[in-house]
Amino acid sequence: MARDWRLGLLIAYAVAVFAMMVHAGQPEDIAWFGTAALFLLFAIAPVALLCLTRSDARAKGIAAAVIALGGLFLYVDALYIADPDPQSALVFAVVPVLQLAASAIVMLALWLMRRTGKRD
Repeated sequence: MARDWRLGLLIAYAVAVFAMMVHAGQPEDIAWFGTAALFLLFAIAPVALLCLTRSDARAKGIAAAVIALGGLFLYVDALYIADPDPQSALVFAVVPVLQLAASAIVMLALWLMRRTGKRD
């Protein structure tokens, strides 16, 4: 059951990120979509890492939701709120790196709690 809502979260996040990529990139040729697909995979990887693994499903799902909402906030802020300019699209390269770091911290913390038996 927990995996169902995590997959829904991942799909919603991927759709939102792709919509912002299309808006920021304003595609005019088919080659743009190939590059956008690679950036989309990179952008959803941190959330997918937490949503598609089996152990600690509830904790990872909550962490994925927090990381996804934080990422969406940063995307919206850079692209729409904070005086957007042509370099705003670099947010699609920077935010996933920060999210991967946060996902790694969550995964490490859960692994340590499982190893030491300090989990509820």
